Amino acid sequence: MQQSSFIIVNTYTWDRENHGLFDYKNRDIQKRSFKIKEPSTIYRIKDECYVPGSDIIIGSTPLINISKNYFNFQVSLLSEDHNNKMWLVIKDAKQMFPKGYSLSEGDWIKLGRVRLRVKQICIDPTVGIQNILPELFKSPEINESQEKSQTDDDQSNKEAPTCRICLSEAQTQIDPLISPCKCSGTMKYIHLNCLKEWLRNKVVSRFTEKGTSYYLKDLICELCKENIPPTVLCHGNKIPLITMTFPETSYIVLEEYYPDRYLKHGLHIITLTDKQYAVIGRGHESDIKVTDITVSRVHCKVYFENSKFYLEDRKSKFGTLIKMRKSFIVKKNVDLTVQINRTIIQFVYKQPWTWKNCLCCCAGSQKVVPNNISCITLPENHESISEPLSSLSYRLNYYTEEHNE
Repeated sequence: MQQSSFIIVNTYTWDRENHGLFDYKNRDIQKRSFKIKEPSTIYRIKDECYVPGSDIIIGSTPLINISKNYFNFQVSLLSEDHNNKMWLVIKDAKQMFPKGYSLSEGDWIKLGRVRLRVKQICIDPTVGIQNILPELFKSPEINESQEKSQTDDDQSNKEAPTCRICLSEAQTQIDPLISPCKCSGTMKYIHLNCLKEWLRNKVVSRFTEKGTSYYLKDLICELCKENIPPTVLCHGNKIPLITMTFPETSYIVLEEYYPDRYLKHGLHIITLTDKQYAVIGRGHESDIKVTDITVSRVHCKVYFENSKFYLEDRKSKFGTLIKMRKSFIVKKNVDLTVQINRTIIQFVYKQPWTWKNCLCCCAGSQKVVPNNISCITLPENHESISEPLSSLSYRLNYYTEEHNE
């Protein structure tokens, strides 16, 4: 009787509903193990995961679907909403990433409830990469048509416009009077430099030897409560209202988002030389401090080596996670662990040794995946990559079946 490959699926569910977190240091969890040979679906009911036989228990939450594709297994997320997303568990992926997970622009990182997004990676700042100010808050710019309407209003008003901060009527080409919000009357106008100084006082910054953090409150006018844009168009030139200092050595820029909300909260710039690392955590001695109770004091570290930034977990309570694709392939020598809400799912590939499996696994694939692109995680700028079996694999498979008959 011919033996076929299969996977062992181990599930671990935390019995607490806590922002979709899983406590890696808690022993009060529900464990289940499944041997998957054929297409299957895994559900969760309360704290138990199960593979339904014929009937699905009412109130169950669908987690993943597993289908077999020749020698490999494809795992797909069944329903993706705000709470049910699939994340790669970094601490259990040392077999795939011995040095840590290699970060790319667009990667989403989850530390407890806090989400970080890799905004920019700059290896050599002196070579053709501009330091563009990240847009921390999305709001419309002040354009030239608005400036024109403001000028028309000035001509209709009997009194000359004055700055609501310095109360001066004088204005120059580099320091004009602008109207960044919906305030009217004597509070309508403000000097460009006065506005910059006011916004500079709203920025909370923290500097360490290896990292710089900027936290901003919402850019909102304190009078009319209107959003203030991060840039203005003045005489055809785009002028940023907030400027930041970027390092002259290799650095990585991380955007921090509010827990449970897709609103940017701050910006972190980590600068490292070769074989240096920076610690991210809640502790006061961390290079990048993230002040959230679900972040451990020493949560993870970012390591730089050979022009790449690597992410490594430091035995954190709620883990260090990387957002994954909606589906991925489980194959030989690729055992991994994912987290969906408060459930951890571990996949272990098993393949009985036969001459057929040995020959087919030695056959190469038609596509070669670059080393800097992950087939599992999904940065926003990565292309979709498929890994079909080569024609040699098909010939070996056909020959072996015909020979066995």
